[in-house]
Amino acid sequence: MKRGVAGTEHATLTLVNPCTLIKMAPSLSFFQGIELVMAKLYYHLRMDFKSYGGYAFFYIVLSLAIDATFPLSWLDALCRHEMGKKHDIKLTDSGREVMRKQKKIQARTSIVATVMAIHVSVLSLYGLLFGPTLDFFSETPLTRHLVNVAVGFFVWDVLFCWNQGIVFLAHGLACLAVFLMALSPYFHGMALVTLLFEASTPFLHARKALIDCDLAKGRLFVFTEYGFVAVFFLTRIAHGLYACVVWWLKVEAAIATGDIREWETPIARMYQSMCLLLSGLNCYWFFLMARAIIVVKENKSKKFQTEKNPILSQPKK
Repeated sequence: MKRGVAGTEHATLTLVNPCTLIKMAPSLSFFQGIELVMAKLYYHLRMDFKSYGGYAFFYIVLSLAIDATFPLSWLDALCRHEMGKKHDIKLTDSGREVMRKQKKIQARTSIVATVMAIHVSVLSLYGLLFGPTLDFFSETPLTRHLVNVAVGFFVWDVLFCWNQGIVFLAHGLACLAVFLMALSPYFHGMALVTLLFEASTPFLHARKALIDCDLAKGRLFVFTEYGFVAVFFLTRIAHGLYACVVWWLKVEAAIATGDIREWETPIARMYQSMCLLLSGLNCYWFFLMARAIIVVKENKSKKFQTEKNPILSQPKK
């Protein structure tokens, strides 16, 4: 199995003598193999620093620009709309400042996440449709670019979202670890699949923005809401689950045949665990969306029947 850039003999893996180490790899012990894995990761962390560091810097600057320029009048409008849904709560000046800060954080997160999602989902779709088929250890310039973008984004995510709760912090750290290890390179083909999941993110944040702005009616909201559900289903359920199952079976076969070596097996198991967790979350989230749609349709149907039949609309004595 080739290990390196697709279409080439090999990729430079270490700072010392990568060709020698690759030839030595079959005779390495487990702990020597772990050292080789760490050497590969260290090499790529250094070589790609300008790339993923540049994207992290871009997201940080974008966040600071949003914080500095987001209109105060918009924040107050969002706060008033939020308070309109909670009539029994009265805010002090300090409470209003806290709510403004929360709304600014939500706006910042939504804009940065949407920019990243459009970037990676479009390029991931292109890579899946027109790129070469990748084995477990191959890469292309496109996949390396996308992995670096993801690393930069999750560096930003950890730095700017650490105070939003342990769940968000754990999510950011786990994703950062997965994409950092992918720099080695590992499983770039699967990276295309998971980054395509982000295609639903712009619809999600657009829907939330419409609700916050009291625009949860009309054709635009309907398009956004059903577009989110449709894209979520196509990328994460229909294509995502199929790709995950196929990839999982290939990983098991590669472990059995020795294409994935002994010291690389823990890495493969880590990726399998993350794949299983992410697939389970996608199924759970889609179940919640489907249930919500069914409830809304049932409520609309009952309301229509009540309005159509005046007898049903009369209060019971």
